[in-house]
Amino acid sequence: MIRSKNGLNIKELNKTSQEIVLVTCVICGQEYETTYYNYNYNQRTYPRTCKKCLFIHRSPKSFNTRKAPYYEKIKDEMIQEKYSITTTEADYISGDAYIKSKCPNNHDFTVTYKE
Repeated sequence: MIRSKNGLNIKELNKTSQEIVLVTCVICGQEYETTYYNYNYNQRTYPRTCKKCLFIHRSPKSFNTRKAPYYEKIKDEMIQEKYSITTTEADYISGDAYIKSKCPNNHDFTVTYKE
């Protein structure tokens, strides 16, 4: 389901309109905001999915084979330095580019792995 956030008629919007629309994710049912232009553009590849469910439509190879080893490398390095990781491996693989963690002094920060 799609509807305009401002109550405008969707049929009257131009496909390149930057009007904010509310779209219901076909996987989880959660409503999210996007521009009408992005809605139309994404219909070709990932129809009506929120950012959290987007990974379901992508190829498993693009996530698991590239990201899973990096999570383990970061986790091992962080544990050696007595840091704790607050991001789960599933969250990292499903789309987060950063791993949330805490230093021994309880400060929050994010890290990513670069070779």
